Amino acid sequence: MARRYDYIQNIFSYKTEDDLANIVEKSSSKWLIFSNRNANEIMSAIKSQNIDCILLSREKINSNAKVNDEYNYIIDHETTSKKVVISTSVLDNGINIKNDKLKENEKILNIAIDVTDRTEFIQMLGRIRFNDTDKINLYIKENSIDE
Repeated sequence: MARRYDYIQNIFSYKTEDDLANIVEKSSSKWLIFSNRNANEIMSAIKSQNIDCILLSREKINSNAKVNDEYNYIIDHETTSKKVVISTSVLDNGINIKNDKLKENEKILNIAIDVTDRTEFIQMLGRIRFNDTDKINLYIKENSIDE
């Protein structure tokens, strides 16, 4: 089965977590950010901008009720209640996020991925299930994918 990437409108790169936080701050739509190695740094940079965000990791889901509630919200509603969800690979398999029944300001239209593994990257990119009208912006950390 061939992969489709026609839902990607633009592809951008960013250098630092602070660069990404500045981009997120200027955006009006929601974000899904994946990182296995810099998730805490991304969270700190985004929180410093006073943006509504949450960090999902296996450890936090198991130990923090608010994080567990958001994780279950994503599973049950196939969207997020936060402007920004930062996630480790805990969301990269078996989780669907759909924009098709949401108002424009509720849609996740930006994905940032900071991982080194090509297969993980593809899994993370595939979390959002798109219809034929929604387009996303993809942000990739420079030098993040190993060849």
